[in-house]
Amino acid sequence: MPETGFDNLVGLEIGEVINNAFSQDGITMPTPVQELAIPAILAGKHTVLHSGTGTGKTLGYLLPILQRLQNPSQGRCVVMTPNPELAMQSFHVANRYKAEQITTAAVTPNVTQQRQKQRLTKNTRLVVGTAGRILELYSKKKMKNVTTIVLDEPDPILTSKGGAFLREVLSRPEPKVQLIIATATLGPQTEELIEDVMGDHFVMVKPYQNPLNTHIDHHFIGVKNEMGKDVCLARFLEENKCKRAIVFANQPNVIRHLYRYLTEHKLKPAT
Repeated sequence: MPETGFDNLVGLEIGEVINNAFSQDGITMPTPVQELAIPAILAGKHTVLHSGTGTGKTLGYLLPILQRLQNPSQGRCVVMTPNPELAMQSFHVANRYKAEQITTAAVTPNVTQQRQKQRLTKNTRLVVGTAGRILELYSKKKMKNVTTIVLDEPDPILTSKGGAFLREVLSRPEPKVQLIIATATLGPQTEELIEDVMGDHFVMVKPYQNPLNTHIDHHFIGVKNEMGKDVCLARFLEENKCKRAIVFANQPNVIRHLYRYLTEHKLKPAT
């Protein structure tokens, strides 16, 4: 089995599943975030991963958690996110890197109650989902034996209507949980939570790295009306010879229209 930079991280075990996933994903070395976070999380310490988008925070907390979950006595881990997209992203990464015996479940608004019951049992070791749905399960006393809680981008969670209940969950004396926070920004609500729950007993992972947005050129394109956006988008992609691009749209009908329009212009979109 070829060695990677991960082999030098204290306590981390690189099994065949992880090694194969590294190879498929082209990962050969840990990022600075992962170098600092993985040993701390394996040691059971409260940990804050404060770093920009694209710096490896998700694997930074998932790799040590998945390793610990191979031990049945480690209880259950919950990963809360502010939106379904981030939840499913983390869920897919977890399934890619986990050992076969670790059972997982996704809990998001688009999962029906019936499907949720089928996926989430008392033996499910890793639960990933939106904070609203997971806190709903907490209120129904369906989240027992949780020993680790991850808040991925907690600012929107803490300012939502479930924020107060989340704080109440984290303040409970039993069971004691390891709290892990992964975020690109530390808002006042998150800083207050860190102080209240972690106190001085946590590891701050904040390596010096150039933020991802320093490597991005920004362009502003003025459009006279809504109907002209698709034309401007297609023209921009063609004129700049974009080999690959991500287009964000916030309405299903807009996504469908852009897909048809870009297909007609031979730009080969995918959804």
